[in-house]
Amino acid sequence: MNEFTKTVLALLTSFTLVFGFGGLALAVDNSSANNAAPANAAVNNSMESKHSAANNTTQHKEAEHKEQLKERLDDAHRKLCEAREKNIQNTMSRLSNRGQKQIDLYSGIATRVENFYTAKKLSISNYDALVADVNAKKAAAQSAVEAVKSATPNFHCDKDDPKGVAGDFKAKVNARNAALKAYRESVRNLIKAVKAAAEAANAGGAANATH
Repeated sequence: MNEFTKTVLALLTSFTLVFGFGGLALAVDNSSANNAAPANAAVNNSMESKHSAANNTTQHKEAEHKEQLKERLDDAHRKLCEAREKNIQNTMSRLSNRGQKQIDLYSGIATRVENFYTAKKLSISNYDALVADVNAKKAAAQSAVEAVKSATPNFHCDKDDPKGVAGDFKAKVNARNAALKAYRESVRNLIKAVKAAAEAANAGGAANATH
């Protein structure tokens, strides 16, 4: 074996040793990386679990805080309602009674106008229609007043929805007011017609007297 051959063999041996150890080093690196991956995943999962648990705890505390605040507000509203309950009931009762008084007032006026019409033997072409409208508007107003009366005793702070009861009462009062206004306007129309007829009759009587 000449020197050249020995040199080539030595070089090949060196290459083999170098690449052999390199492969081994690469295998070691890969093995370390493979072993590290599950460990890293476990750490990440643990961190995510802790983060999720922390979020759940925070959300739970926030929910508890909101519920406690709602309870305090509800309790404050209840105490405020109880402090004003009697005044509210008295106001509702006055509003209820006022409606009936107005109906009685308008009804008395309408009756006197009708009696006057009959006594003076006046003549109005649409008198029956005017009286029928007065009676219809009175019936509607009376129904609205009764609805307010029936709602008056229902307000109590210890009931499920006192605010809803008060809102319903307010709506019924508004409906009653509208019905009373329509009744009053109907009575006014009757008064105007009878007054005009009476003035015409008086004018005719005066004219006849001069002749």
